[in-house]
This record gives sequence, C-alpha cells and structure tokens, in this order.
Amino acid sequence: MGCPVMPRLPVRSSNRAAAARNLVWVALESGGVSLISFATLLILARLIGPQEFGVAGLALSIVLLLYAAVEMLFHDALVQRPDLDAAHADSAFWTSVGAGVALMSGCWLAGPALEQSFAAPGLAPVLGVMSLCLPFAGVNGVLAALLRRDLAFKRVATRSLAGRMAGAVAGLVLALTGFGVWALVAQQVAMTAGSALALCLHPPHRLQLRVSQRHLLELLRFALPAFTAGFLWQANLRLFVLAAGLILGTTAVGYLTVAMRVVDTARGLLGSALHQLALPLFARRQSDRAALVRGFREATELAALVTQPLFAGLFALAPEVVAVCLGSVWEPSVPLIRVLCVVAMVQLLRQFGTVALTAVGRPGLLAWQNVLGLAVSLGLLLLAGPYGALAAMLAWAARFVAVVPFNALVVSRVAGIPVSDQMLPALLPVLASGLMAAALMAARADSPAWLGNAEAILLLTLVGSVLYIMMVGLVDRGPLTRLLGFVRSALGPRRPLAAE
Repeated sequence: MGCPVMPRLPVRSSNRAAAARNLVWVALESGGVSLISFATLLILARLIGPQEFGVAGLALSIVLLLYAAVEMLFHDALVQRPDLDAAHADSAFWTSVGAGVALMSGCWLAGPALEQSFAAPGLAPVLGVMSLCLPFAGVNGVLAALLRRDLAFKRVATRSLAGRMAGAVAGLVLALTGFGVWALVAQQVAMTAGSALALCLHPPHRLQLRVSQRHLLELLRFALPAFTAGFLWQANLRLFVLAAGLILGTTAVGYLTVAMRVVDTARGLLGSALHQLALPLFARRQSDRAALVRGFREATELAALVTQPLFAGLFALAPEVVAVCLGSVWEPSVPLIRVLCVVAMVQLLRQFGTVALTAVGRPGLLAWQNVLGLAVSLGLLLLAGPYGALAAMLAWAARFVAVVPFNALVVSRVAGIPVSDQMLPALLPVLASGLMAAALMAARADSPAWLGNAEAILLLTLVGSVLYIMMVGLVDRGPLTRLLGFVRSALGPRRPLAAE
C-alpha cells in the first residue's frame, strides 16, 4: 500500500487581501523575533567586549553554516512539492536530525584544531557547546516547512517567538551573572531548542520512525539544487566572517559581528517575512506568467516603500544609534553598519528574484549566482582585508555589484519577468530614501549642541518619515494608496477567500 497523501496546499486567493492577512503573522514572526534579538544584543553588547564577541562570532559562523545545511536541506522541497505524502515528511525529518547529530560530533572533534588555526583561545569549548543546537535544526527545518506549506504562519510565528524568548532569557541571565561569552552560547542553544520544543508540542504531522529511500530521492531531485543555492548564500556570509577572523583577528570579528547583527535585525523586521510569504504565493502562480509578473511588481513596490527608508534612515543616524544602543566602545562599528545598510537595501530589492526562481522550479540557477558572489567577496577580502575591518566590509559589499545584474538577467529569461518590471517599481522609493538620508545627515551636522543622541534619533526619525512620505506623495500617490490598501486588508475583518 502507498503512503497516505498529506493535505495539498490549500486553494486560496493569491490576491492582496489574502497576502496581507498572512503577512500579519509572518511579520509578527520576523519582526517580533528581530526585536527580541535586538533588545538582547543591546544588553549583551554593554556587558561583553569586542574580543569575546569575536570568539563567539567565529563559533557562531561555523555553527550557523552547519545549521543552515541541516535546516534548509529539505525545506523548499517540502513547501514546493504538490503531491507530498507522510513518508516524504518522515524521511526528511529523521535524515535531517541524523545529519545534525553527525555535524555536532564533528564540531567537538575539530574544535581544538580550529582554535589553534584562528589563534582564538577558548574557541574549542565554545564551539562544542554551541553545536548542541545542530540536532534541533532538523526539527525546526522540516516541521516549519510543513507549516509554511499550509500557510500556517501563525503557528510558525509563535514557535519562533517562543524560541527567541527562551534564548533571550538564557543569554541575559548568564550575562548578568558574569559568564561572559557563555551568555552568547546559551542564547543560541536555548533559542533553537525552544523553537523545536514549541513545534513538537503540536506538530503539523504525526511523525513515524521511518526513512524511505524512494521518498528521499524524490525530494532530493528538487531539494539539492534549492539547498545548494540557499546554502551558498548562507556560506557567503559565514565564510566571509571566518576568513576575516583569520586575517584580522577576533576583535575585528567582534565589530563585524555586532554590525551585522544590528543591520540583520532591521532587515529581519520585514525581509524574511516577505520571502517566506512570497514563496508559496509565487509557487501557485508559476503556471501563469502574467500573474507572476503582476505579483512580482506589486511585491517589489510594497517592499521597497517600507524597507528602503528604514535602512536609509539607519545609514544617516548610525553614529547616534551606536552611541545610544551599544555604547562608545562600539564606535568603530559605525562605518561597518553604514556599508551594510547599503547592502541590505540592494538585497531586499532583489529578494523576490530569488523567490521567483525557486517558485518556478529553477533554484539551481541561484547556486551559480552565489558561487559568483562568494568568489568576488573572498577574493577581494584577501586583497583588502589586511587594511582593516572597513576595507573587509567593502569587499563584502562589492559582491552585489557582480550578483545583481546576473540575477536580473536570469529572472528575466527563466521566470519571464522583464528587467524593467523588476527594477522600476522600486525606483521612486529608492530615490526618495536617498534624498531623505542626505537631508538627515545635513540636519545632524547643524543640530544644536544641547540636543542629545537619543533626542536626535527621535526628532530626526519623525522629520525623515514626514519628508519621505511627502516626496513619494508629490511624485506619485499611487504607491502610498496601494500600501494603505494592503494595510487595511491586513487589519480589516476576514472575508471569504475566492478560489483561484
């Protein structure tokens, strides 16, 4: 007898109202998770110095590289496959958990050699204990994919928030009691364990202890190209941090790590939410290219309206944000944060290109894109790294100069979305955000001496928001009108959804 077929992806409307209602929960997951992470970072940065952050950053880069390998292996294949059955889910789950256990063992064995290579005393035990989160990667990856497949974003949000809360509590308790770098270790392990526990309490699928070779091979036909692309994307960042550690040392890695976490927190407010929501919605439009193009244009416009001013504002106010939130010891991270803000602005504009290629079943093309990016960033790092952390960060940013044109052309040819439809919807928000940032930086230079950093952030954020809305509205009210309509759909009463 064959395995029971799991419920197929619900037939729901892919219109703006349906997307908006789902985005509430996806944004709660990403935004709530990011805010909790940022609040924890602020406290830990004041209690733990750059050198300890550097040791933890090296360990975290290694663990997250391996974590991504486990968590992402079957994720997109489980979401995308139309005829998923129970044996697919079971086989993916136990294979992923087993891979996590094997990689955890490898971290313990390789720890002493890595500590010696990086000249980072204490790295081996930190890496070993932090690797305890790897077996949980399989649990989180497979069960969360099954929930996202059914657009059950509310449950995904609650498990993510539960994990982040557990990590925040564990990290803060150890930091406040003087455990230093171990607070960062406890935060990571507790976060992943808490997320896994929240998923296992009410799993989307009743698991059975079985691994079917046939079902694994069926998943791997799609999973390997999608995984390779996603893993290489994660590897770009993690290998960059590790290479910087070899060239610049642990203190520089501490500054790089904090700068990246500040910007990634802001990016996580909507970036990952939009990605998670767009994949199942785009996947259901893959056979209707005209609908896919319309969805791509609308998603790009709405995302740009919200995300571009956020990072432009952070770019302008980075000195005040660092002084207020992190403290003067972290001042060298200001230029690093500014470079990363520009990177995030470009990255968020191109995220739907990645989603579109995955949705139409061509994720393997992303692997070549990420290989190109990795080669550019590591090659330039070897040349520029010895000149300091800022030069290293500029090497990281330069990868997008090569990757963006490649991605735009591939999406145009494979997904049938013209380059103009990819770029033009974001043009007005980008220009308005750039002018806003320039105005804020000019206002900072002329601000009175009695205006403190915290007051400057509040005042200039308000001024910048009003200025941005006015500039967009004067040129074209359409994008703001569509954004307001999207918000009303998200917050309004639920109405019956029409079938596609």
